[in-house]
Amino acid sequence: MKIENSLFASEIQRLARGAGQSSSRETANFSDLLAKAVANENVSDGSQLGCQTVGEVSPPPAPESQPPRPTPPLWSELNGLLDSLDSYAQALGNPTWSLKELEPLAQDLEAKADQLEQGLAAQQLGGAGNLAGLMQEVLAQARVESIKFRRGDYV
Repeated sequence: MKIENSLFASEIQRLARGAGQSSSRETANFSDLLAKAVANENVSDGSQLGCQTVGEVSPPPAPESQPPRPTPPLWSELNGLLDSLDSYAQALGNPTWSLKELEPLAQDLEAKADQLEQGLAAQQLGGAGNLAGLMQEVLAQARVESIKFRRGDYV
């Protein structure tokens, strides 16, 4: 299927015929218009090219400010558990840390996982039911890392 832009083609033909017929008429090509624009000269309004002027454009209205919603109670616990997982992962990747130095981080990870699990059991989601899956995944990851440490996978 061949698609033709007949309007564009007819406009080019019209301009080509108009440029060839009138020698007194100023012909403007792109390089001339660009040179004038760079030199801040008076550039034609584009009417000879079939352009139309655009009116003033205004930005869209700003949305009405809404007061921030209070964070659900489990979000701070989830954030604390994520911070503990991050600290634990960084310490685990550091070869200068011994297992004795990792023990407090593993205990903190377990304690924060217990707090989050108790909050999930009590359904303290506070309107964040759609994040329950994320909370379960973070909790499972914390439990897995705790079990790996206790089992001795990193000895």
